[in-house]
Amino acid sequence: MNHRRPGERATRKHQLHKISHISFLLFVRYVGFSFPKLPPLLLTILAVAFLHLDMDMDNNLLESLLDLEEDFYKEGYDLGAADGAEAGYTEGSVFAVEKGFEKFLELGRLYGKALVWAQRLASANPTSAPNSELSGHATEEVDDIFLGPSTCKGMASFPHSSRLAKNLDTLLELVDPASLPMENTEEAVTDVDERLKGAVIKAKLIQRALGEREDTSDIHSDARGTQAAGDGTGSIEDISSLSIRH
Repeated sequence: MNHRRPGERATRKHQLHKISHISFLLFVRYVGFSFPKLPPLLLTILAVAFLHLDMDMDNNLLESLLDLEEDFYKEGYDLGAADGAEAGYTEGSVFAVEKGFEKFLELGRLYGKALVWAQRLASANPTSAPNSELSGHATEEVDDIFLGPSTCKGMASFPHSSRLAKNLDTLLELVDPASLPMENTEEAVTDVDERLKGAVIKAKLIQRALGEREDTSDIHSDARGTQAAGDGTGSIEDISSLSIRH
């Protein structure tokens, strides 16, 4: 935990030696002037004892000043690391649950919109080929969630398009709850992020094809105060992963 450079430490040690020598000279002058009748032998013994104490820097009181900053740094680091290890796990777990809930909430919202669109497409094209991918997939998805005829008749007509049907089928596959990974691994998290990103793009394409006004807060909760698209006023950058360069 020693973060002081060797050169800096040697410089400060040399400065402490100079302070010790100056203190020794002041001590001798003080004793000499204060006790002029002091025997020379006793004065010599006191001087030698002082020099011996000065040369032993490990036992010198001034030596502790060299490590004072490092001692406080190490003490603070150890206390912070111990507290972080205890509180960081709890805070990280709470944060992980919050972010996971937000992502799966968006996937659930997109899944609900996809079911409504699939039901509208099936109601608007009752004579479509039964072996088509969308027909089979939509039928399985809406077996348990069925919109009554009165609800479907109250909605705008649903134009049939092979591209629209393909996008809707892809959207249903991306947000299918039965296929979402629930493991707490890096691969599973990456898979959920990629599927959410792709589902958001497909939902935007479907809304534009239907002429519906895009509600950004409904498609993606992170989008606030952005331009409402889907009415012909948007651009390709709205659904692109590339950033606009000015």
